[in-house]
Amino acid sequence: MTCILHRVDWATHELPTGYIGEPTEDLTALDEAERLIKKLGREQERADFDVALREQREMILSYINSRIGPYLLFDGLWLVWRGPVSPALRLAPTP
Repeated sequence: MTCILHRVDWATHELPTGYIGEPTEDLTALDEAERLIKKLGREQERADFDVALREQREMILSYINSRIGPYLLFDGLWLVWRGPVSPALRLAPTP
């Protein structure tokens, strides 16, 4: 888990100028790290890692949003978000 967070931190250290690697792969890696964090025994350790993970995820999603617009990755499909009040989702091309 620590290795995952360090690798993702390295990939995001050039933001907002650029991204090193593939953001969607790092989001998948963060999902795995999140599963591992839940298995930690100490509450404070879980909380600390959770904060770091959420910060990395927010940076990656912000980067993706700035590059391709308000897209969502759902079950391997890219979806575009429409409208602020009643959103309608439609399939969008994979970036």
